[in-house]
Amino acid sequence: MDIHKITGTVTLRPVRGELVQDPRTTSVCLGPYCLMFVGSHRLKTENSDGPLLEPFWDDSFIVNITNETVIQVRVCATGLAFKTQNLLGQGTLDIENLKKTSEVQNHWVSLYLRKECVGKLLIETRYIEAPKGKPKISCQHPEFDEIIKKKVSSLVLDDLPEEPKDLFVLKPEIHSTLSMDLY
Repeated sequence: MDIHKITGTVTLRPVRGELVQDPRTTSVCLGPYCLMFVGSHRLKTENSDGPLLEPFWDDSFIVNITNETVIQVRVCATGLAFKTQNLLGQGTLDIENLKKTSEVQNHWVSLYLRKECVGKLLIETRYIEAPKGKPKISCQHPEFDEIIKKKVSSLVLDDLPEEPKDLFVLKPEIHSTLSMDLY
């Protein structure tokens, strides 16, 4: 991911779901989990500990946004019989809706399975736009021939001799890039 193409950062938190059908109709399963796809990122929550028809989660994800237009959302359950991944429903969240404000927003995403509405999912989001322009990096490097003045006051040991006031670090005459000497 090119850092100059990032348009913003989004925080995603699936809060709870409301499912129409019990996921245990075909087999015994673990609590549902959410999968969210943002560009090449695949985000997965832990299995819900709540009721199967009204699962809830406590997972949050922070993702950089580049040129994505939608976030794909799936609610799945793992079947215990053959360790199968059962799709309970899927939907999409338009990223343009997230860009309206930088405040925390709640979005209900309708979940569909075979063109039939099977429930909805509440997702808490927060979009923060990337700053415009190039990032400014400030870094200072002292020169080797610079005079460093150091005075450390002693609060506890007043009877120790005074430290030297001026310390010099001389510029090396020969400098090798492979040298590991400390100056």
